Formats: sequence, structure tokens, C-alpha cells
Amino acid sequence: MRIRPQPSSLIFCGLLAASTPVEAAFTTLWSLGTQNNTPEEFSPENGASNASPGSASVLDDDYYFAGTYPAPILSVATSEPLTNFERTVSTWDPTRRIHFNLSAAQATSTLRIRFSTHLLWGGWWNSATNSGGAGFGDHPILVRLNNTLLGTTTISGANVLIVTANAGPGGNFTPVAGSNVLQLTRLGGTSNAWVAFDEFTFEINPTALVDADGDGIPQWWEQENGLNDAVADGTLDPDRDGLTNFQEFALNTRSTDPHLADTDGDGLLDGSEITTNPRVADTDGDGLMDGEETSSNPSVKDTDSDGAPDAWEVRTGYLPNNAASTPPVFSSAIGIHFVSDFNPLSKLGPLEVTGVIPQMRWNNTRSLPAWSYPSGTNADIASPSLGTIVNSLGNATSVGLSWTSEYATYFNGNGGSSNQRLLDGFLYVASDTPASVTLSSIPFSTYDVLVYVGSYYDGARGHARLNDAPASDRYFQSKSTKPTASFLEPIVSDPVRPWAGNFIRYRNVTGSTCNVKVHRIGSYGVGFHAIQIVDSTVDGNANGLPDWWEFMHQITPTTPADVDGDGLTNAQEFTKNTNPRLADTDGDGLSDLAETNTGTYVSPSNTGSNPLLADTDGDGINDGKEVTSIPNVTNPNTANTRW
Repeated sequence: MRIRPQPSSLIFCGLLAASTPVEAAFTTLWSLGTQNNTPEEFSPENGASNASPGSASVLDDDYYFAGTYPAPILSVATSEPLTNFERTVSTWDPTRRIHFNLSAAQATSTLRIRFSTHLLWGGWWNSATNSGGAGFGDHPILVRLNNTLLGTTTISGANVLIVTANAGPGGNFTPVAGSNVLQLTRLGGTSNAWVAFDEFTFEINPTALVDADGDGIPQWWEQENGLNDAVADGTLDPDRDGLTNFQEFALNTRSTDPHLADTDGDGLLDGSEITTNPRVADTDGDGLMDGEETSSNPSVKDTDSDGAPDAWEVRTGYLPNNAASTPPVFSSAIGIHFVSDFNPLSKLGPLEVTGVIPQMRWNNTRSLPAWSYPSGTNADIASPSLGTIVNSLGNATSVGLSWTSEYATYFNGNGGSSNQRLLDGFLYVASDTPASVTLSSIPFSTYDVLVYVGSYYDGARGHARLNDAPASDRYFQSKSTKPTASFLEPIVSDPVRPWAGNFIRYRNVTGSTCNVKVHRIGSYGVGFHAIQIVDSTVDGNANGLPDWWEFMHQITPTTPADVDGDGLTNAQEFTKNTNPRLADTDGDGLSDLAETNTGTYVSPSNTGSNPLLADTDGDGINDGKEVTSIPNVTNPNTANTRW
């Protein structure tokens, strides 16, 4: 993975195995510890904070490399032993300081530094159960150099933290010829929590900011981006995005790639992102990429200030730039998303919209550890509300959650859109013991249950079971890895040859408690990504169409009664379970109107075939082809027949 540091940036990237981004001309000034996936070369923390400057000879918050320092430390002949460094930062002991010297030749006004550390062994203490809590926890880390804040980020899983910064006028810090101090502080985040350090590296490039060719672009940026620092190329535009090389650099912390016309992949050229961030695909964080916001403001979450975020209006068929077009309030869904600490970035933001039945405010679990955390409860819910399950409007519910998974969690690396991240982490089924999720105190009298299933590879076979009833078994072949970004239901449940899919739907379920188990078939490994329950009866406008169905198919008060023009009204499409926006839901060449699903062929306009199955009789011949292959017309409801 290639990450291009900015004039000032703090990055955490990849998993623990991720490597430090490459940048020319850095040399290592010092390193502390060894990258070996353990902090055990350091000492356990002493649990108490001390003021700077601390001591250069005992275990405390301050570690000293050999050098000369202000009183009372003065001269340190040899660097402290590693055992004098405390291996974690925590709620009760949040700060570590590393003291080192720079020479006059190193502490230049053209200096650029890079600091990196691997963080691991995160955890927290659950005071309610008097035991270790689930997952890594959330750990905001602040990095300072000589009391100047260089950056902050939140670590939610084993990760590499990288800081780059420039010295001098217009830079981020002032280097000192002599004593310097790097400070890391854990501030806020999960309570009663800790995170450990594997190792540290501090690198310098004293001439990084030199502009030898006088084109306004410093040496480091030209080298990092494949330009020539001996030739004035600042006025060139190699990627033809409307920005010169100098302009791409001069965006400062929003600096873009001079060889990539759309740096953030949001569908907009870098040169056209005047009010948006060309390095962030979704500038306003509303769940829509900047390039998707053709009728809304990509810098504002709610363009028309009607109280409905832009992404919600777009997904449900309303106008994000017209306050008179506002979707009704939707509180009738509850979604729970399992997040693995292999990829904590798959968490969903509160305004992001996803799901077969679209909703906001998915409940994310903490970043659950792989292999070692086989069960959990509401206490594992991290957001939007810690320890509480909220509905799609964000209101707290009394719904209870309990889950078991023998092998805890895993992931498949799907990522990008909200749909993709929903299909990333999962409760992992790698034995004949199923993953089980139970919801209690369900507030809906009649509801649909949607089970999002998958694996770390496509083609794994499994089945879901509702309330331990064998008759409810629904078989699937997994389809949830990248680049999958849409939802697919296996319409036919076939235990011998399962259909591909990534969700199973149980309709019109009743009871205040429900349980879903996901089983593997044979030796396949399958997963349980998420569960969603939706009130199937609420009809806010009393038009006979439930709210969930209108949101799912973007049916608004201004939508035509037969939006796809197939001869069926929207209400009739709801009854037939067909898509009101597709005249031919199953794509077999026959209209939904013609496919009457009676099982009896009458005529080409009344075929009796299933409008949800392209091959109703499973004979390998598409229904439309069977009906239209004159003179050899065959019955689409019965295999191998001719008239």
C-alpha cells in the first residue's frame, strides 16, 4: 500500500503488518524497541503519571536517549534501557515522552520528520461485569513535538500510526539543536482502557524543504510524486485534471496526486473540487460521494435544511435540494452490524444509509477480537450509543442482544461504500457450531428479519435458521467480498446447489424474541455480517403500502401510480412482491404483468410463470425464451415440454 504523506499529516493505516509509506531521503535518527508484534521488551506501566522532565534512570513516563538536556537531567551518557519505558498508555496513565537530541546540521529550517509506531494489545475493563470488555477499544492518540500538536487520530484496532511534519516558517514545529521531546497522549475514548506500543522509529530529512529548481515545490514532494527536483516542472499538468503540479502541491494538507486526475476517486477531477476536499471522497460525511451529489451540496450534510440528510433523501427518492420534498420520519427499523478488529474502519457513521431496506443509524459493535471472544451482549454496542441499541431514528430501545460465535470474528476486506462496509466483518462460523444471534424485547408486533451473510471468499456454502425451526432453513452461497456493493437474495433455497446471495429474509415474523443461527455446510467457512429487523406493518400515509416498501423502492407522494409502466400499479407490485421500478423484475424478457405466477400457461400475456425467477421450471431455458421460441413454444412452468 502506498500512502503519500502530506506537508503535515497523521495517518493510521492498514493492519499490524502494514509497512511505513515510502518517501525519499529519510534516514533513521533513532528507534526504540523491535517490531515483533509484542511490547514485552518494554516494562508494564507503573500506573501513575509524573510531570516532565521525569527521570533518566527509572521506569516512568519519560524515556531519554543519550544526550545533553536541561537541568535537572543534564548529561545522559547512554540511552536508558528498554525496561525503563512503559509499554502502554491508558486512562489512568495517559502520557509517554521520548527525549532526544538533534545536532545543528539536523535541526534545520528545511527539516522534515517522520515518526511511526505500531499499536497493539488494546483493551478495556468492563466495570459492570468486573472483567475484560470485548474488543480493542477506541484510543484517541495526540502526538506533539516540542509542545506543538502535530496531529491526532483514534486507534480502534492493531494499526500503524505515522506522523509526518515540516519545520521552519509555515511548518508545523520548530526543531531545536539540542534537547527535543516527542510526546504521545491518550485522551478520551473508551473508559478504563489501554493500548500498547510495539516499537517506535523517528526519521529525518534535513534538506526535504529545499527547492533546488525554483518551481515552488520542495524536494521531498517532487521525489515522492515522481517529479524531477532538478527541472522546474511546477507549471506542468501531467494528469490533465486542471491543476498544475505546483497547484496540486499547494493545496497543503489537501495536496493531491499530480499523476491521478481524481485523487480521492469520488468522480470529480481534482481541479473541479474548489469547495470540496479532493482527498476525501465524501467531504461532508453524509454518506454520498462528492461526485454523487449532483443535486445537493457536497459540503453540507443537509442541503435544503429540512432535517433529512442528503443521503437519506437521495436513497429514498426525495429531493435533497427542496425543503418541500422531505421523507417522513422512519423509526421502524433496527440494524446491528458486527465489526471485527481486523478492520475497524468498516464501522458505519450514524447518517450513512445502507441495508436492503435502507436505514440510518446502524448499531455498530466494538471492534470485536478474532478467535478469542466467543459471545457478547448489548455491552458490545459501541455506536451510535454506547451499550444501547437505537432504532433508525436514533432513539434508544429496550431491545436486548446476545450472540455467540465459537471463532469470534473475521473479515473479508470489503470496503468503500456503506453497503460494502456492512458486508465486511462477521461472526465467523468455522465449525459445526453455528453463529447465533438473539434479539429480545422487540418493539414490533409483526416484522421482517434480514440476515446478512457471507464469508472471506465467495462461494462458501451455508444456511440460516430462524427460531430453531428446520422448516425455516434458507441456503446460500456467499457473495459478499470486494467489489460486491449490492444486495443479492437467493430466491430459491436449494441445499444441494445453493444460490449466490448475501442476505436472507424472513417475512412477517411475530414474537418479542427471535433467534437466528447461521450454519456452515461441510467444511466451508461462512459468516454473519449483520441483522436487521423492520416493522412490516407501519403505513404512515395510509395508502396501503408499508413505509419500508416505499423507502426501499423510492415511492414518494409524487411517484406515478405505475412508475415502471408495466401495467401493474405500485400497489399490485407490492402484492406480487415485484420491483415497481422494473417492468421485468427477473429480467427474463417477460413483463411482470404477463408473469401471473399461477403455474398455468394460458398465453404470452398470461404465462403463469414466476415474475421473480427467470427460469421458473428450472430446465435451463429462460422463461421468455420458452414463450417466444415460435414455432417451438414450451411451457415455462414445466420442464421439457412443448405445445
